[in-house]
Amino acid sequence: MKKIADIILVNPKGFGLINDRTPPLNFLYSTVYLYKDYDIKIIDQRFEKNWEDILLEELRKNPICVGITSMTGSQLKYALEISKIVKENSKIPIVWGGIHASLLPNQTIKHKYVDIIVKGEGEVTFPELIKVLKEKTSLDRVKGIWYKKKSKIIATGEREFVDLSRLPDIPWELIDIKKYLFNGEFGKQIDFLTSKGCPNRCIYCYNNNFNKSKWRAMDSKKTLREIKRLVSLYKIEHIRFQDDAFFVNLNRAREIFEGIKEISPNLTWSSFGACISDIKRMDNEYLQALEKSGCTDILIGVESGSPKILKYIKKNNTLQDIILSNKRLSKTKIRVTYTYMSGFPNETKEDLKKTIDLFFKLKKDNKNIIVGNIKPIISYPGTEFFDIALKRGLKIPKSLEEWCSSMYGNFENTNIPWMTKQHKKTLTYLYFATVLLNPNYLFINSKMFNIISKIITPFMRWRVKNLNFKFPIFLFMVKYIYKKIN
Repeated sequence: MKKIADIILVNPKGFGLINDRTPPLNFLYSTVYLYKDYDIKIIDQRFEKNWEDILLEELRKNPICVGITSMTGSQLKYALEISKIVKENSKIPIVWGGIHASLLPNQTIKHKYVDIIVKGEGEVTFPELIKVLKEKTSLDRVKGIWYKKKSKIIATGEREFVDLSRLPDIPWELIDIKKYLFNGEFGKQIDFLTSKGCPNRCIYCYNNNFNKSKWRAMDSKKTLREIKRLVSLYKIEHIRFQDDAFFVNLNRAREIFEGIKEISPNLTWSSFGACISDIKRMDNEYLQALEKSGCTDILIGVESGSPKILKYIKKNNTLQDIILSNKRLSKTKIRVTYTYMSGFPNETKEDLKKTIDLFFKLKKDNKNIIVGNIKPIISYPGTEFFDIALKRGLKIPKSLEEWCSSMYGNFENTNIPWMTKQHKKTLTYLYFATVLLNPNYLFINSKMFNIISKIITPFMRWRVKNLNFKFPIFLFMVKYIYKKIN
């Protein structure tokens, strides 16, 4: 079929030090109903050094629209930079999607560089929007968008969730796949997403709002069909599932990982979304099958070693669950990464020390783990914790520009009214110290950074255990690099 129009999609870069090769999966999902009929150009700012020249060249073709996505934080800065270039060099409508615009549509749509917002999922909404823009008919016909009509802001209502199992095949051919493949320790790898949302209700998570605390997944047959295509087309040797909650349905997960071995006996995989409550539901036979399937790594957010804090943030597990699950996992060859948080309003120094104690205990009980890091809590918009933070005096950033500087690498200056300046500094240095203990967790793309971290690891371990950050020369240097890059 002849291609009839142009659509430009631009993926802004984000956190500078992280070697992020995740494909723009949101764009690929949003174009499953479009790519056969439209000429779609995806520009990824992370990999295209001459991205601005490419964008300007594509704008000369007078496309239907330019779509831009962004998470909350530093990525917004680059999304605005892209939007500004489009606005100053064309009259093409600028469509924003992604988590930040979906969680704060009213503030986002007011920005002069944003014309339309796709709120939530784009699989159905975006194709309908493209049709209306092409035909120059009323935007009111498209459910799930926000837009400006003269001086008035219009929202067209919520869009229902899609059935992921009924979507067409993912159009991998829209991207230069070589940019997203990399030879890791398990061979040629790629990131993939098989489900959306999470049924848990952790107060800091965007899923409660963005996905309405619902979990939806491709069925195992479609998932395995997509994996088989990846292996066949690109000779993939390792799949990294980026699902927020891969193991919600244990039977489905098992059908997938047992099917993986049938696709290729040497194919391995990892999951970056698991919960202690998931591990707790797995019997020993299940764990053995998981290990035999080629599962190399799983990531689990334990967040705190304080029972009080675990209850406060509504984690669906106890401290004992964490310790026992870790011991059970230690009997397998599966490598586990744990992540942690700090800085909650009711967190005492004793609570924080319990988290640090857990940080080291899990490593002692299971030599085959990656310790992750202890990161200061971030008040993401649309979360229950954000509402709590507002009651505690948090001031909402008044513009997209203000949101740019409220995240990673800038914890000391973050608007956390319940925390003293000294405590902010302590938690900032605690974060950087735990990053230096294991830079591989963040896939930090800096040889010098990794060399330095290995040399000073023993000293950083002492600092973390004792919460002692006096004369933090190396930590100050790391913090300075973070700020410069982001």
